Amino acid sequence: MAENELKDDGVRLQNRWKTGHWDMKELDASMNMLQRATEAVAPHAARAKGKKDKRPLGRRLLELGDAAGEGSVSRVLDEWVREGREEAIAAADLAKCARDLHKVKRDAHALELMDWMVNTKGMSMTYARYALHLELLYSVYGIEAAEEYFSGIPSFTRDQNHRTYGALLNCYCSAKMEEKATNIYRRMDELGIPSSTKLMNNLMGLYLELGQHSKVANLFDEMKERNVQLDELTCCILMRSHAALNKIDAVKETFYNMSLLDVPERWTNFSYLLMLQCLHKLGDTDRMKEIYKEWEYRYENYDPRLTNILTRAHLRNGMTNEAELLWEKVKERGGDFDFETCKLFREHYLGKGGQDLRFEMG
Repeated sequence: MAENELKDDGVRLQNRWKTGHWDMKELDASMNMLQRATEAVAPHAARAKGKKDKRPLGRRLLELGDAAGEGSVSRVLDEWVREGREEAIAAADLAKCARDLHKVKRDAHALELMDWMVNTKGMSMTYARYALHLELLYSVYGIEAAEEYFSGIPSFTRDQNHRTYGALLNCYCSAKMEEKATNIYRRMDELGIPSSTKLMNNLMGLYLELGQHSKVANLFDEMKERNVQLDELTCCILMRSHAALNKIDAVKETFYNMSLLDVPERWTNFSYLLMLQCLHKLGDTDRMKEIYKEWEYRYENYDPRLTNILTRAHLRNGMTNEAELLWEKVKERGGDFDFETCKLFREHYLGKGGQDLRFEMG
């Protein structure tokens, strides 16, 4: 998708948004525009022949793109060295580049970078680097590769910190391997390695995914007993567990008692989104509207996902006018819709057989 085409699509989409009038063909076209925009990849800067590349190393690695194959990272690093910048390569900087690649789900590239650090340059490993390397191996090659790597870490390094054990536990949680995750957790206790918020959240998340709600509640209580800091994610996992059991009062109680549980006061969009999702699951549209109004009063950055889920509830209940009025209010406050919004209205009107219906999403 060329940059100019994306800009043209954006202009057309904004014009339709401003007019507020849509028909089904226009709605389909807008959805296609949004899809094409999200498929745009990071540009590869053209380099004039003979000119020195002044881009920082991290940017060069990120601009390789998802399609860059095996060996591409090593070539960038080798080129950096040939440019006479080897002294500027510090292990901490390379580790940061690896973490940045991991954040954008470029794990194969991040793993190649770490292999180059260790095997080509012989750079030292820290607890955090061992943990990252282990998680990358799991992501790229699977749990057996991660286990083998863990076993090869010197015991005096492996058994003295929570990072390597926590990384392996996280891998087991991702793979939904409850027995192995529980065994690692117990082994950490035996070694006197203190529990952490992230570690226990991962284990709670595993129990939630497996539908073992009593274990979620027990681990939550254990965190409080051990004085492990609760955070927003901890409470969100507990709320999801309560919602799965249709315990709406427990969901609401947890939501409003975060401050009493010593959870840092971070009333984020994510907290409200989860609460709305729980209420939507239970079909409680009235309470959804109450929570949504509270979020409207508090939010700093608009998030269309929250409006979308209330829109979904209105449309599910046949309350088309309320859904459209909701979006009129969003427009008045300077908010915007997204692909999911278009999809919701499209499916609603197609379900009613209204191919030629026109409506205002404003």
